[in-house]
Amino acid sequence: MDDDRSLSDKLSGRLRHPEDAGGKTILTGRVLRSPRGSGRISVLDLPAIPDGIVSLVSSDIPGNTHIMLGGTPVPVLSGRDILWEGQPVLAAAGPDPDALEEWLSSIKMDFVDSHP
Repeated sequence: MDDDRSLSDKLSGRLRHPEDAGGKTILTGRVLRSPRGSGRISVLDLPAIPDGIVSLVSSDIPGNTHIMLGGTPVPVLSGRDILWEGQPVLAAAGPDPDALEEWLSSIKMDFVDSHP
C-alpha cells in the first residue's frame, strides 16, 4: 500500500477510481454470450489474441465445468450446446477495454440447430 493512500482513504470513497489506489494494472473482464437460445456451436473462430488479453473457454477449465443452482447443474461456460440466449461462451480480460471489445467483436461464432 502506498504511504499517501491509507486504508481509510480506500474504504471511504475518497479514492474515486480503483487505479487511484496504486498497485498492479487493472484488468477489464468481458463475457462473450450466445445470441441464440438453442443450438450447437459449429464454429468458434478466435482471431490472434493481442498482447495483454487472456481468454478462457469451457475446455480450459479442468474438472467439473458446472455449478449447482437449485440442485440443477448449470455450465459456467458453454462447451458446444447452447441452452439459453445469453449463455456465456467465452470469458476474456485485458488492460485496455477498447482493445478487448475490438477483439471480442471479431470472434466468429456459427451455430447449427440441435433439433432436426
